[in-house]
Amino acid sequence: MPPIDLNAVNPLRSADADDPEALFDAVQAMPQWTERSLHWVDAIATEWVGDALAAPANREGWAELHSLLERVQVIQPLAAQSEALRPTVEAFYYRWDALADLLAARAHRHDRHDPAQIESRAHMPQLRDALRAAAPHPLPVGELPQCLALSRSRVSQLLSLAEAAGLVVRGRENGQRVVRTAGQWANAAHERAAAEQSSQRSRRGVSLFGP
Repeated sequence: MPPIDLNAVNPLRSADADDPEALFDAVQAMPQWTERSLHWVDAIATEWVGDALAAPANREGWAELHSLLERVQVIQPLAAQSEALRPTVEAFYYRWDALADLLAARAHRHDRHDPAQIESRAHMPQLRDALRAAAPHPLPVGELPQCLALSRSRVSQLLSLAEAAGLVVRGRENGQRVVRTAGQWANAAHERAAAEQSSQRSRRGVSLFGP
């Protein structure tokens, strides 16, 4: 399906919720945001999210929209926008973050995944190890595709699943989306760090008092 024409009189008429990639392609084709494109993308995304949340068990649809709301921010980074429009763009990004959080919360209530099952999914161990290596600091979401050698869409799906299982927490710091470990992943990272510190102290003790 061709990208949505955001310059049309009413882009909503050609927006198909079954093909979110058409909206992503339209945003990707723009050199920068304009006030008009921001408002229309917001209108389309808001309508799609409302429809998706009204569906009783639309797990796949929630994940696709969650991914879309994150990826449009990545391909149109705040720093690349005109200085005059940057505050408006940031306000919309905060709004889209809130919509994404609603989708994540709905998914969490819907499936309440067992963290052990989530960890067994493809590519999830790599995500866990990358986040643990960075702990206690967060990792920018935009760096994860290159770090994990995965597509942005796949990384977004992994984060949505991990967040629903309480293994990660997403937020915004210094104008960019970040993610850090939580729950079992964070506890395991703390325990490993404590064990390493204990081991280092033991080695120093042997060095000082040994033969």
